[in-house]
Amino acid sequence: MILLPILDHAIDSRKSLVRAAWALLAAAVCFSPQLLFWQVTAGVPLAVPFEGHGVSWDQLSALEVLFSTNRGLFPWNPIFYLGAIGLVLWTLKSRRLGALFFLGFLLQIYINSNVAIWWSGWSFGGRRFDSCVLLFVVGVAELFQTLRRKPLVVVWAGSALLCLWSFGLMKQALRGEIPPDRLVSFRSVAVTNVNDYYERVGFPFTAPMNWLFAWRFDVPPEKFDRLYGHEGFGNLRLKFGPDSETYIGRGWGDAERDPRGNWFRWTTGPHCTLLVPLKGPRDYLLTAQVRPFRKTTPNRIRLRVNGRSLAERFLNEGGVVSWRIGTSFWHSGINELRFEIAGTARPSEEGRSSDSRELGVRFYNLELISQSE
Repeated sequence: MILLPILDHAIDSRKSLVRAAWALLAAAVCFSPQLLFWQVTAGVPLAVPFEGHGVSWDQLSALEVLFSTNRGLFPWNPIFYLGAIGLVLWTLKSRRLGALFFLGFLLQIYINSNVAIWWSGWSFGGRRFDSCVLLFVVGVAELFQTLRRKPLVVVWAGSALLCLWSFGLMKQALRGEIPPDRLVSFRSVAVTNVNDYYERVGFPFTAPMNWLFAWRFDVPPEKFDRLYGHEGFGNLRLKFGPDSETYIGRGWGDAERDPRGNWFRWTTGPHCTLLVPLKGPRDYLLTAQVRPFRKTTPNRIRLRVNGRSLAERFLNEGGVVSWRIGTSFWHSGINELRFEIAGTARPSEEGRSSDSRELGVRFYNLELISQSE
């Protein structure tokens, strides 16, 4: 960041370069207390602040640094999201300096994303981007200037929000969630509206990454908040109660209890998915305690890991199914487990229940245990 104005002056003229050299000298004087501190505490004047944090220059977590809800820059500092939009607009007018600003920002992303603890531990938001505040101040100022020149944009945005509110209110009325002829708590209406739209759109300041995530795994954008940037498991022991919701993909029912009080989830439809974040590829043993729906016995389950198929397992009664899954099936980050159920049936077809779900197999728990030494 210190070198960017010097580079700008160097491009401009030789006389400007002399002024930039004086600016660099002033910056060195201001920075000298930090050099002295490092000399006293670390024994060298230029200590690496990330020492002990696992710096690896080929470990790029750039998108996580920007968009993850685990202290990502934009979701924790939404004003920077607006600043980034404004910076693009400003660069269209001031190409040279705008390009230098973006260069500095990209270099900062690269440095921050190569630290093992890229989320900065217990920090509040992206504190390692403090040096980029000036860049985003310029961007926010440019965005505000643009809106001043085009005030109707604000009017249109406000009108769109009012229309969305009314549309959400109509949906709640159609679902019977508000009384047709009584007083209504608009606090509960507001909470329901926010939940409905959040389920479909996700957090605005993680877009478009959350939409791409939802499209990739066929889940609501809200799942992005829970999983993207997850540190990853070495081993996983998952019980299919309410706490398993984070990892549930598509094709599952809600968490239920059996007569003995044990939590489980039904598969609903011919296939279902789990999203499992892992530290890295290993040789794993996957075991699951399952029980098929009585009308689908005997049944079969096939497992696909990240699109690659493994052998079927046969089910006559409840029990444990298992697969040994090699290292090549896995990757660091989020892995998709897809269970394909051969037989499904609807309880309502028996005439003793109104449950019209297409049930296949109950899952009680699942374990993914590394077999690598």
